[in-house]
Amino acid sequence: MKGLVVLGVISLFLLGFIGAIGITGSAVDNSTDDEELNQVSTTNFNEGNDDFEDDLNDDTEDDLNEGTEDTEDDLNESSDEDESTLKEQARERLKEQLKERLKAKLSEIEKRELIQEKNRLKFEARTGVECPESCTCTGSVMKCTLANGREMTIMAGNSGNTIVQVKGENMTTKVVLYKAEDGKVYGVFKNNETKAVRMLPDQVREKIKEKLARQLEKEDVTLTEDGTYQYDGEKKKKLFMFIPVNAMVRAEIDPETGEVLEISKPKWWEFLATDEGNQIVGASCGTVSPDSRETCCKGKGYDTWDNTIGDCVFSN
Repeated sequence: MKGLVVLGVISLFLLGFIGAIGITGSAVDNSTDDEELNQVSTTNFNEGNDDFEDDLNDDTEDDLNEGTEDTEDDLNESSDEDESTLKEQARERLKEQLKERLKAKLSEIEKRELIQEKNRLKFEARTGVECPESCTCTGSVMKCTLANGREMTIMAGNSGNTIVQVKGENMTTKVVLYKAEDGKVYGVFKNNETKAVRMLPDQVREKIKEKLARQLEKEDVTLTEDGTYQYDGEKKKKLFMFIPVNAMVRAEIDPETGEVLEISKPKWWEFLATDEGNQIVGASCGTVSPDSRETCCKGKGYDTWDNTIGDCVFSN
């Protein structure tokens, strides 16, 4: 009996040992399989990843190359179209600029053809034969009838200036003036620019009087070598309604068009002063009846009345 028990224990021990070996072998096999699987998986993943990256790179590069080629083609086509458009626009602008330059040059040539040395308005003793057409020369004084029938007197001034007088109103200038064959007055200004002097000293004063609607004093008009009139005058005012003061007025006017280019603004203190004397009524032809405006303008030496700007103007 005791021997059977020992035999049973030995048998159980052997069975347990055999089972342990089986389990260990299985574990070893499983471990081996896992390692192999891991190696295979890793290898496949790496290979797949490499292949994927290769494919991705290949596809991306292909797409990028195709896209770049398409983009370059579109860009080149667009650039060609834009460049062509820009060239055409530049060509048109150049044409217009050349046309304007040609017109200006032709205008300059036409003006120069109108003025000749014999028609220069200068104060010197000359015989009647040497005087410009429609002018009379007596000593150093010259009197000329203009295209609109007005009379202009040219005299010697101080410091080499020429004095031009129309309707008793004077201007001074160093500009060389000509009475052209068309009966108009032209001046040769800075940079040898020839320009018509259509507005004369009496009209300059009239224009400023119309603008301010007041009579001015100590007026001085100068035709400058820059090609504009400079007007200086004084307007009487009363500061605090009882202190007499003079307010300076300065303006710049285009002698060819009659446009007031600039007029001085009132000084800061002038809001405390009132204009002395009554406001001038009827200084502008715009204050007369519409039927009389044309006649009014012509009487002032202009060509016509312009309803658009509401002023007397010179026609082209």
